[in-house]
Amino acid sequence: MEQEIQSLKELYEKDFYLWVQENLKLLRNREYDLVDWENLLEEIEDMGKSLFKSVRSHMSTIMEHLYKWENFRYVPEMGYDWIETITNARMSTF
Repeated sequence: MEQEIQSLKELYEKDFYLWVQENLKLLRNREYDLVDWENLLEEIEDMGKSLFKSVRSHMSTIMEHLYKWENFRYVPEMGYDWIETITNARMSTF
């Protein structure tokens, strides 16, 4: 069993996609003792951070452009490209 866990940890460095597939198979088969928990937990944490940064970025863009809408929508010198950005950001899905 220790040998299988070690080879899975090595797979993480060599072939990430295969590592994911192997861990999924182990989890589906409820072979929890063989899962590469250390790297799996790190990947889940990184995924959460990445999604949070993405949401924060989209919200920042929407807020910036809504501010422009509220304060500069009648100022032609500002241009109007940001209005399309508001629409696109509102319709983005994660």
